[in-house]
Amino acid sequence: MDEILKPFHLLTLQSKHVTNIQDLPVDILFQIFSELDVDHLLALRRTCRTIEAATRDRSVWHSALSAHFLQRGLPIPGLHHDHDKEEETILKLTASELERLVVRAHRFWTNWTSAQPTSFSHVHLVPTRRLWSNTGSRNLSVEFLRGWSGRYLMTLTLFDSSTDRENRRYSFECWDLSLQQPKPIAELLVAGLLGYAINDVPGSTHVLAVTRRESRTNQLITTIYTIDFTTPGVDPWFRRTSEFNSFRTMLGLHGSRLIVTDTDQEVRIMDVDSGRLSYSLTVPIIHADTTLRLPEHHCLEYEFVDSFVLTFCKQWIFLYHLPSSDVASRALAAATESEPLRIEPIAKYKWRWRIDTLSISPRRHPAGPSSGPPNIDILMRFDTWYPWPVNLLHHFTLPVNPAFSHSTFDPTEPSTFPYLASPTDSPFIVHQLASPVRLFTPSDMVLAPYGTALWLDASTDPTTLSQAGDHGQRIASKVLTLMPLPKPRAGLDSSQDDHVSPGLGSGGMDPELASAIALESDSQTARAGEAGRHVSVLHVQETHELWSRLAVNEEEGQVAVGYVDGRVSVYSYAPPA
Repeated sequence: MDEILKPFHLLTLQSKHVTNIQDLPVDILFQIFSELDVDHLLALRRTCRTIEAATRDRSVWHSALSAHFLQRGLPIPGLHHDHDKEEETILKLTASELERLVVRAHRFWTNWTSAQPTSFSHVHLVPTRRLWSNTGSRNLSVEFLRGWSGRYLMTLTLFDSSTDRENRRYSFECWDLSLQQPKPIAELLVAGLLGYAINDVPGSTHVLAVTRRESRTNQLITTIYTIDFTTPGVDPWFRRTSEFNSFRTMLGLHGSRLIVTDTDQEVRIMDVDSGRLSYSLTVPIIHADTTLRLPEHHCLEYEFVDSFVLTFCKQWIFLYHLPSSDVASRALAAATESEPLRIEPIAKYKWRWRIDTLSISPRRHPAGPSSGPPNIDILMRFDTWYPWPVNLLHHFTLPVNPAFSHSTFDPTEPSTFPYLASPTDSPFIVHQLASPVRLFTPSDMVLAPYGTALWLDASTDPTTLSQAGDHGQRIASKVLTLMPLPKPRAGLDSSQDDHVSPGLGSGGMDPELASAIALESDSQTARAGEAGRHVSVLHVQETHELWSRLAVNEEEGQVAVGYVDGRVSVYSYAPPA
């Protein structure tokens, strides 16, 4: 309590006329309230009636919401997370509603960043087809639909594992988690599935893309589906919107763009409305031989940032610039379907080693998308010569070029690029996390835009984090460092073999600048509630290896876990509203 009342004591000493708390002007009270965290504000309320009445004012909780969550870029369960509608939603809330929103967000974040987060609710989903499958089922994917605040969950289940791949049967199911007893509200059955993608743009009309091989013509066909959740009195169902010839490997569905690749390692961007091939993102040709393609160029992930595309490959990052709409339309009009507009990378970066598993996510900026390109979080395992990956997770950040501006961008001048503008703008390491996996044991990892990393590994003994247990699995998470990231240290000895990439540090940096960065980092980490300093363990199973897939919805504090037998569990870590 002394810590809470310290601002009042200081004011009392400075003023001869203030003898007790009740004598303080209201604007001074509100100024002091703005310096307190949520727990201290609630504790202070119990001191006297004057303070209790003052803390009921709407401006107190509006200020707390802004200072503790919006400005720090933290999730707020129960608030519409569309940047364009956040302020509109907040303005409609009463003082008591704002208070409940802030208190709930605070309790969620405290729980989310604790060593062992507590789930407040848990539902168990059993796919429909698993109930009558004779050959066993398996969950292949679990993912929250973007733009629906965690209401809808998409699952993919292999329910007929025929030895003939073309005849294996799969089931996509969309679950409504808002119901007291969650149930699948739409189902799509597919045979001979080769690839799929769920749209990563919130609220997009196109929900799902599915690629399969046509049995009669042996052609690869991609079908686009939508689900109508908004028509009153009509049950949602998968409705086909388009179908066209495609490529074998599907990387993702981004709005109306389908991103695919093939054995030549080039990434293609297709328009799903017309089924037309728009762009081909080329990779370097080795020794001028078009038939020689290296596995290190195989694309694992991609990211669209305004008019730029980043492709994250087995050992490379490539940056491409897409032409403006009028230039692109003229070029596409002159191109044929077999000869799309070919684009060369304008910048590239090569990792020291090949990557085994990769997940990326642009860090959500508190000020919204209009604030410019984001830093990009990268979570990965490096590959080895052995049939298992490195037992370490590496968190890198690909920093944005602070000098970037659309108005000054020049494709021939690297210093104007949004990423990879210079050697000092390459990815640098922030965290290394012990995460052992056993041979043939399922593992998975996901990244979320507020900075949460979630992964599945075989570390069941907290005393030996770097050693996989003989059996069992754990689900672990970490809120990645929230501080602004300093420039990588300069002057690294290129002959060193024991570093992954430049990291945070003061080598080659002015001592005063290094000291200032360290102080700012410590300060912001403290304000983030120690987030980023420890690994949280959500669940452990010590005798079985039943978990196979993970999904996270930070905005509402939800985690979904897929099982090797097709089941799915959904946990909520935000307290009830």
